[in-house]
Amino acid sequence: MSKKYIAQVNSDNFVYPNNTLAEYDVDIVHDINNNSVSGTTSGFSAAYNSGTGNIGISFTYIWNKNGADPYIDESNLLHVLSVHMTEPTKEYYKPWRMVSGVTTSTITATTKTDTFTFIVTPSMMGVGSFTQGVYNFEIRFIGKRAIYPLCYSTSIVFPSSTPTPTPTPTVTPGLSPSPTPTPTPTPTPTSGVTYDYYTADVFDCTNCAESIDTILVGFVAGSSVTLNRFYIPNGGPDGNSYRVVASASPGIAFILTTSYGSFTTCALACVV
Repeated sequence: MSKKYIAQVNSDNFVYPNNTLAEYDVDIVHDINNNSVSGTTSGFSAAYNSGTGNIGISFTYIWNKNGADPYIDESNLLHVLSVHMTEPTKEYYKPWRMVSGVTTSTITATTKTDTFTFIVTPSMMGVGSFTQGVYNFEIRFIGKRAIYPLCYSTSIVFPSSTPTPTPTPTVTPGLSPSPTPTPTPTPTPTSGVTYDYYTADVFDCTNCAESIDTILVGFVAGSSVTLNRFYIPNGGPDGNSYRVVASASPGIAFILTTSYGSFTTCALACVV
């Protein structure tokens, strides 16, 4: 802070006899603030996002008032900094294109630090899309009477798109899928037990999409059997489910049971 005086000057009015007229009581004093704001940044980065086509910018800053007059706008906001930028295909006059800035409502602040992150779109730079090349940036720390600029340049290279290779199936010699074997029909007992006979479609529980066989099955006579439902073998689950489709003549049959109930789908029967 200093004081500068504008000294009293004589006024020559060229009117005789008062060729030199002294003007009194016009001593003017001005208070001049020669201080300036300053600032530092760290971790500056500018990266292109191929998904959105935008450029993301991020950095950490410290703004110091240093006793200078701050710039406070009509909205009563203190202006901390502004960010300006150039795009490789365009020519710009200073101060380039302003793309963002920082303000605070704490107008009495003497220092401010934070990490500032924002997005720049192509339309903000007056282009249809960004191109690869050198981008210039200027961060201006703002005071009322002066700015404190910091400049950066960075080369932005778009990520190359690597085609996804089509995998080639590898066949391992000697290995082949092992399907669940079709059950061998159990001879119908003749020790006084009688059976009701049906044809049934066999479904492998690892693939309920289609039947792998059709066989003759038997239930203890009088069992309540519903056609087009799935049943479980008399000996318990065996990796298959059996859909009863029609009545049949007696013969050598695979014995099923209603003890586990009946099921509307192969998948339900397979979880037993």
